[in-house]
Amino acid sequence: MLRSTLVQAILLAGILAMRGEASAAPRSPAASAAQTPRATQPAAGTAESPTDSKPPSAVVSSPAKRPSLSSAVPRDYLQEAPPKAKRGLASIATRSERGTLRVGGLLQAWYQADEAAPDSFRGRRGEVKLYGDMTDKVYYYIMFDSAKELHQNKVDILQSGRPLSDLYLGYRLGEHTFVDFGQYKIPVTKEGRGSSGKLDFAERAIVTRTYGDRRDQGLQVRHESSKFELRAAILDGEELNRADTNDAKDVTGMISWHPNKRLEAGASVYRGRQAVTLGRKDRTGVELEWKPGRWDLKGEYTEGQDFARRSAGWYTTAAYTLGPRWQLALRREAFEADRSIVNGAEHATTLGANYFLDGHFAKVQLNYIARQESPSIANDQAILAMQVAF
Repeated sequence: MLRSTLVQAILLAGILAMRGEASAAPRSPAASAAQTPRATQPAAGTAESPTDSKPPSAVVSSPAKRPSLSSAVPRDYLQEAPPKAKRGLASIATRSERGTLRVGGLLQAWYQADEAAPDSFRGRRGEVKLYGDMTDKVYYYIMFDSAKELHQNKVDILQSGRPLSDLYLGYRLGEHTFVDFGQYKIPVTKEGRGSSGKLDFAERAIVTRTYGDRRDQGLQVRHESSKFELRAAILDGEELNRADTNDAKDVTGMISWHPNKRLEAGASVYRGRQAVTLGRKDRTGVELEWKPGRWDLKGEYTEGQDFARRSAGWYTTAAYTLGPRWQLALRREAFEADRSIVNGAEHATTLGANYFLDGHFAKVQLNYIARQESPSIANDQAILAMQVAF
């Protein structure tokens, strides 16, 4: 009953979208990306920052004069400025003799209908971000997620309950090269290291939730240019807000090549040891994204090893932009938590509809997740999500 109802709702949303796109509306994120080239973010203190001529007090800028994003932040972390900011979210920035402070956030509310658990409302994300520059070389970034206190695990979300997510200081080695020191996202899987506010679906694929979207403490060097992105890091290996349990350090890195606005290919690797026994902790993955016309096609494959247990997973996604506000998406995925178990893989198919009120800054998502495993159990799920970002 749940499956048929949700499939009908998503199909109805697509029909309404195709009939209702005659009126003008803001461009969708996909259309904006096709027209907006990647650009190197200006360093704070340049003429592009609207706070340069202001006194050292809080300044609330209109959306049309949104402060430029600090290059302190990796390109995947923050929302890009909306193509036509005219309705809503003001940015807040302060400037003093000792640096700048900028405030951002990501708020998500969900309703979950689940065949295997009670249906419920929840606050999925409540991120507050503080970031800025102390000098033309030194920057900082802090992010808290208050929604982690819910300890929700209905969609296998692997995260600590502690609200502190990111806390790092950094130094600019050059126009495109930076050093980050503290706690930050590990650069494993494209979807995992990307912004939670820019997902095609309400939640990441199983493989990227398992291997990516993780934080750890360490030192990272990254280079971001118009065609390449590279990161290399040394980490404790204990992940979010945890002290190291051994003297061994983990190493990780990624490379991404994006020769134009429509194509991106990359790979990531992680090699480490865990616990006092120094068991293996390895990850290796590849990623590809192609955007022909209104389509956005992407996929990833990642395999890992924890002690003697080997695992692997993949996903493929096809998203089609119907018009300025509507997008339909389909994802197929599989994950083997233990490759030694015959027929132990979990498969899932997700059908989604996205309605963009203001690009990724305000959107509504409807997902139906059909899971297949052996032996079969009733555990399909539907998610209605709404988010705002600033």
